[in-house]
Amino acid sequence: MEQPKVSRAKRPHMNGKKIAFLPLSIILTPPQIRQTFDPEEICRLAHSIIGSGGCVQPPTVARFSEDQFQEYLRMANRFFHGSAALEDFQPADPDAREYYPVVAGAMRTRAYRYLWSTGCDVCHEEFGEECPGQCFQRHFGGDKVKVLLRSDNNPHTALNDMFRENQYNPPKPYEVAEGISAYYEFVKEEQDRAITFRAFSAGFVGWSADKVSESVRYNRLPDFVKQGVQNGVIPLGVSIQLARLQEAGEGENLLHWFVGVVTGRKNVDTLRAEITKFLKERQMYAHGDLTSLMEASQETVTRRMGYKKTIARESLPGIYENLAYFRRVLRLYEEGSLGMDDSVFSEQSIRKVFRELWQVTLQIIDHLEDLTELEKSQAKRDFQVAIDQCNELDRLQGGQDS
Repeated sequence: MEQPKVSRAKRPHMNGKKIAFLPLSIILTPPQIRQTFDPEEICRLAHSIIGSGGCVQPPTVARFSEDQFQEYLRMANRFFHGSAALEDFQPADPDAREYYPVVAGAMRTRAYRYLWSTGCDVCHEEFGEECPGQCFQRHFGGDKVKVLLRSDNNPHTALNDMFRENQYNPPKPYEVAEGISAYYEFVKEEQDRAITFRAFSAGFVGWSADKVSESVRYNRLPDFVKQGVQNGVIPLGVSIQLARLQEAGEGENLLHWFVGVVTGRKNVDTLRAEITKFLKERQMYAHGDLTSLMEASQETVTRRMGYKKTIARESLPGIYENLAYFRRVLRLYEEGSLGMDDSVFSEQSIRKVFRELWQVTLQIIDHLEDLTELEKSQAKRDFQVAIDQCNELDRLQGGQDS
């Protein structure tokens, strides 16, 4: 097979890369940081490439031996939840066993492949249905595409390029966060257990230390929070604020906060302020410093009325928001949009939520002025039955697990 030719034009090396023209067929797309590809976006990008006469920013491609490519796949699979094997890819030259994976620009590579297999709208109108490749070769003068070829065959530095250079059509923020976090954990486990976010930022991915820290915090959140980000229910920035609660030992209450964010449509700034206030007040209670929260000597009738108004104003909307949320979830189940297998709530965790709601309600019942003693007694009995049933289910589940 003819070896890919590197352009002889007198161009300076660009951070260890040089212009080359490679056959589209030998450019491989193993697992990478971008994991979602919208066919419509690929189609639009393909026609944009045609309109520009090629990619303004060519894809970055590495050249690996078989051993180097196998190491690259090992890391890429771990970072990006892949399962690719060496046997899934054909070497460019069976004798030399060289591989050319795209490092940055998988979206652009797929756009080129779209043009090869499908062709552009202009050619469809002028020439009708054609064999694959005819439209592509008409526009690009052959089967090769312009790329930036890495002169360094190191899998680690190639992965660094992936994190630094995917800006032409950036991956989703959570994909970047998951990739950076997995890369950091990999380096920490296999190279330097004491590596800091700042050292990792400077020596590897090139993102700021804050970005690395946020990525690791995001990836340590429970699955239901991460799924909320991936499904567009909450933005990545909101999940980073929820991570503050988890780090402060409030992991068991994370579901409550998540529901409040979803139903209250809170933005990052609002949630940051609420969590900061909550953690500050929690610290005051932990140290017995109640002076700044309430002083018994100042608890006059006027102040008590103020408390009642505050509770009514802040608590009741929250209760109704939660009711609206559960009705929304119930509707999704009834419509078939959610099922037990893909629910963000496990059977055990939802029991825990309801049990806590019922236990708090039991304590509230005694303070309801409009209920008779008989009504209070009946309500308490009903709630206690529900709590007992939850406890029994937990006991049975624990027995099965053991």
